[in-house]
Amino acid sequence: MADRTFALLKILRVMLSVLAVPLLAWVVYRNWDKFTVVAETPITTFLWIGAVTLVSLIANSFRLRVAAALFDAKLTPTEAFLVASTNTFFNVVTPMKGGIAVKGMYLHEVHGMSWPGYAGSLLVTQILASSLSIGLALIILAAFGVLPPFIVLSVAALCALLAILMWRQRDWIRTRLLRGRHFDGAGDRFASIARNRPALLLFAVAHIVFLLCITTRLFLVFTVFVPEIAFWQVLLIQSVLTGALFVSLTPGNIGVQEGLVAVAGTFLAIATASAVLASLAERAFVLLTALPVGGLCSIPVMRRIRDASRP
Repeated sequence: MADRTFALLKILRVMLSVLAVPLLAWVVYRNWDKFTVVAETPITTFLWIGAVTLVSLIANSFRLRVAAALFDAKLTPTEAFLVASTNTFFNVVTPMKGGIAVKGMYLHEVHGMSWPGYAGSLLVTQILASSLSIGLALIILAAFGVLPPFIVLSVAALCALLAILMWRQRDWIRTRLLRGRHFDGAGDRFASIARNRPALLLFAVAHIVFLLCITTRLFLVFTVFVPEIAFWQVLLIQSVLTGALFVSLTPGNIGVQEGLVAVAGTFLAIATASAVLASLAERAFVLLTALPVGGLCSIPVMRRIRDASRP
């Protein structure tokens, strides 16, 4: 069953990747004139975007360091930055969250964490991060009247119902769902971490800080194409992205991210072309930072994994 699921995901990933690149290229070609605003943008704007991008990498390393405590691994600030930047690098260049696998290899080989323990810990932090992002999006939708109240309340009630069902079925999740060669013992790890409320609260704070950093970067890019956009609108878009993109279906979620931005922009009365171009421009800034910085950081990280794995 698992092999069939992964095979279907692989087919879906290839199809999305093949469709996304030419479609995005067509959008850029049809709206090439809109890129003229980039040449008219003050250089200080690009400097701020670059600075915020570097700060977001630091914030991401802080979030990893907090999460590592849940993984029973104590990372130094420098070590956390190297691993977090490597994680971002592989998430950009490989599909299906390749950075998660590299991060797991590092924690397993260097810090002795078991794969089941990593799987259980990762599940808790991913669920928490997505829940915080989706919850923030719902708050923004309600506060600024983007959608009718009954729709927001209905979605919130559905999310709450799913959370209650997961909690009531926690024993089933622990004993049945999280089992198998790679997940044997992950359920117990999942349950123990879920009860560590102080550590989870600290991770929640770290995730919000990281979310605000990447939102600021996206906001600065959006102001180039849509000068009248408000910060809360970009925060809503970024919250939706962070909550929904739990798994990368294409390398760096290219095409998937732009589609979600376009859909979210429609509810905010933002032109689809402007939303897609802003998303692509923000991706370019991430690539300009993640590829060189992450690529350099991956060298010592992969070396430590290799050295630690030697008998």
